[in-house]
Amino acid sequence: MKKSKKVFIFFAFSFSTFLLMGEVFARAFTDNSQIPQWASNSINKVQEERIMTGFGDGSFRPHKKLNRAEAVTLLLRMKKIDSSDVSGGNDFSDVPASTWFAPAVAAATSRGWIKGFSNGTFQPAKTLNRAEWATLVSRVFDLDQSAPNVGFKDVPSKAWFARPSFALAKNNLIRENVNKFFPEREVTRADAAWIMAKILDMPRIIGTSQKNDFSRYSRTNSRRVAVKPRNFKAGKQGYDIVRKQLNFVAIPDGEQINIQKDSDWSDLGVLRVENNLDDPTSLHFLTFKFRFERVNVGPSQSFYVKIKGGGVELEKKVSRSSEVTYTGLDIHIPANDKSDFQVFIKPDENEFFYPHTGKGWVTVFDGGGSMISSFNKANSDRLKGYRFAPVGFENRKLRTIVFRAVK
Repeated sequence: MKKSKKVFIFFAFSFSTFLLMGEVFARAFTDNSQIPQWASNSINKVQEERIMTGFGDGSFRPHKKLNRAEAVTLLLRMKKIDSSDVSGGNDFSDVPASTWFAPAVAAATSRGWIKGFSNGTFQPAKTLNRAEWATLVSRVFDLDQSAPNVGFKDVPSKAWFARPSFALAKNNLIRENVNKFFPEREVTRADAAWIMAKILDMPRIIGTSQKNDFSRYSRTNSRRVAVKPRNFKAGKQGYDIVRKQLNFVAIPDGEQINIQKDSDWSDLGVLRVENNLDDPTSLHFLTFKFRFERVNVGPSQSFYVKIKGGGVELEKKVSRSSEVTYTGLDIHIPANDKSDFQVFIKPDENEFFYPHTGKGWVTVFDGGGSMISSFNKANSDRLKGYRFAPVGFENRKLRTIVFRAVK
């Protein structure tokens, strides 16, 4: 009897140790204190499933922004697709075959999940915003795109990301219960962990249940029905070969411009949006990005940026460390026509201005719109089907700014 008791005690101790080790395996990151409470269980789950792991230094880095290479890699793991089995490579100039993400990029692009850019690049380090992430997730899991408008105030019904965002909301894949979607907000690793953990608990979405019925999914994904040139090649489906696209051209207005704390609106130049397509388009959003020569020049916190053109005049206060996105523009551009936007900048005179001289730049980071697809002109429902307009960037950089301190 004594012997049995010892064996039981040893078993209980061993089992407890196993559980503890499992807990350590799933949760013991060196930056645990930085993990938001709402993401803790999700991170635990995706690590146990070997979908997201930590870094070599033992950290998880929950606030690190998710980039395009990481996103496709994680989603391939979610779908249990071994990218090492992918035959052939890709034609992106910035994805050498030797990089760790090359097989994942090839697997994702071959499935039509994600595309490259018109200059032949994939831009693997480019971070994803919520609009792009919603589109990618809804495409990978083939979510029903007929979900109704859920009332997001910052998602126009014709926006290219509208249906994906509504699809996520319909499937309870949006964490915040608010009336805004915040499409321009960048996705963090914690955000990605949360949504993937939710999907893992939804057999009908992940595809492990017979109840998973997508028979109602009748609308083909907009990326897959975008205009394809006659010399379209499957291996180069990441970009538009004949450059029939919505083309963005930054036209600086003269040489560099000096800006001080008390400066009024300064003209940075023109952003020209050329519709080189054979169909009319609607421009839905524009994103500008900021870069400074060093941290101690210009306004300490924020400044104002204004765009004027296309029948709109919009002003936003912008943090110097972020991007600014103008959404819901819905500006009509006829086929083979253009629309010009004057871009202005002004410091916030009520904020501290660094007492050093240095340069700054405003660049056109992103833009997008929808079009009436000409892929199938025989379609009687053609006028009702808006699709992504393929985009390209001829020049991104506006006028160089020299921030000067007032002495």
